[in-house]
Amino acid sequence: MKQLIKLIILTLFSIALGSATNSLVGQSVLITNSRSAAIDKDGHLITWGRPSEIDLKAEKNIKSLHYGSSGTFLALRDDGTVFSFDRGKHGYLVPAGLKDVIDLAVLDVVSIALRSNGTIAVWGGRKILARLFYDIAKIDGSGSKFIYLTNDGTVSTCDVWGREVVKTMKIDGVVDIAAGMSYPLALKKDGTVVSWDTNGIAQFGIPSGLKGVTAIDAYNGKAIALLEDGSVVVWGVDEYGGIQASDLEFAKTLSGIVEVSVNYKFAAVKEDGSLITWGRETRNCDYQDCEIPSDVSVRTPVKNLDNSKHKKPKLVVDHSEIEILNRKSKESVPCSEIIGDSGLTEIHFRIENHGEEHVQESSASLTISGNTDGLNWISPWPIAEIASGSSLDVFYPIQADSSTTDGLVLATIKFEQPSNRAPEPITIEIETRSPKK
Repeated sequence: MKQLIKLIILTLFSIALGSATNSLVGQSVLITNSRSAAIDKDGHLITWGRPSEIDLKAEKNIKSLHYGSSGTFLALRDDGTVFSFDRGKHGYLVPAGLKDVIDLAVLDVVSIALRSNGTIAVWGGRKILARLFYDIAKIDGSGSKFIYLTNDGTVSTCDVWGREVVKTMKIDGVVDIAAGMSYPLALKKDGTVVSWDTNGIAQFGIPSGLKGVTAIDAYNGKAIALLEDGSVVVWGVDEYGGIQASDLEFAKTLSGIVEVSVNYKFAAVKEDGSLITWGRETRNCDYQDCEIPSDVSVRTPVKNLDNSKHKKPKLVVDHSEIEILNRKSKESVPCSEIIGDSGLTEIHFRIENHGEEHVQESSASLTISGNTDGLNWISPWPIAEIASGSSLDVFYPIQADSSTTDGLVLATIKFEQPSNRAPEPITIEIETRSPKK
């Protein structure tokens, strides 16, 4: 016997878990029709315009602000908890015990929180089926439209009134999304912006040649983009009432901008924390002056983190435990041989889920190169669902016949998983031998 068993594990490549986005986490500024809010440089919440229904003086360590046309204001704390500073006693109370939140969306009839494990929590006047949503990286909403980005790069639009997904599509390289009532937007990692409706991808007035975008926001038919040089571009759909020629021209005068947002008015934060607003005049400002207080100094934004690192599934194969089995005896073959007399040999390995989510819809594909005379195999091979903290034994069969000859083969196993949480490919060197006479 020429060789003993050889398992040469070759690292071929790593499967990327997604690119870190350069977009901003939520908003530091909200300019609405009756009240405005901002996060100051110390992480405290400040508001002006219509008085709040609750005492906000003690609120600090605020990560982002969120607002919907329902009039609901939500704030996300650094510790992943959420509180409402308006409409809290009108059916919009945040669920008790909600934590580990990384993003929020406020719609006409519901509020939605994205947890760090990729699932959502829903509350408010109407419920969508939260259990149907998982592996989500980013959410946003406007009116009755809820949009979300999953970790595999799929963007979807959900009609909350109908409780159903009305459009799902794959857009390569998406790092951020913005709802906008008339059309949603997606920011790609190459700095371009695309939009879509229920019939597919369309540009819907996106300025021609727009590139170098680092952040986007949209609301009720108008949109704003921050460029990598600190300049700003705005656009919109006239029938949804949001944009005037003066809005476009004013945006062209801005520079040194580090954050942008749009609600009832456009807003931009400069490097020194000063706040600039422009656009349609706000209403219902007879409570007090709705202009920006002179002492407002807004926190400059923190770059977003790659959501893929938050408690996602992680599949692992222990290379030291890979073995070759004789199908008849289910015993390990001491010489890694595929012999015509035995007929069928199996590659056995164990996949472990080290993540905090279950994994499903996985598969392994097998390719064999080298001395493949007389060998047959099936590929791909489906892998059953693997719960968090559990493992699964996989047996990959290779059939040999009378034409098998002496030699070596390289058997490469590549794993596929829709959420890109698959193990690295492995390659096993196996000795083949002609059948015994």
